[in-house]
Amino acid sequence: MYSLPLASTRLRTSAAAPEPENLAVYKIPRIVEFVEELPKGPSGKILKREIVRMYTATT
Repeated sequence: MYSLPLASTRLRTSAAAPEPENLAVYKIPRIVEFVEELPKGPSGKILKREIVRMYTATT
């Protein structure tokens, strides 16, 4: 399972993950959406444009 903050990166769950109080306000994700799998093209690369479409279609 992948997590999709606005930048569509995976969240770290280890102790090395930055604490929100140590981050600038604009760097803290406002929305986190969990999906079963990310859209991939024929070469196996993640299709970022499809992730953007998924996000803009739901807002």
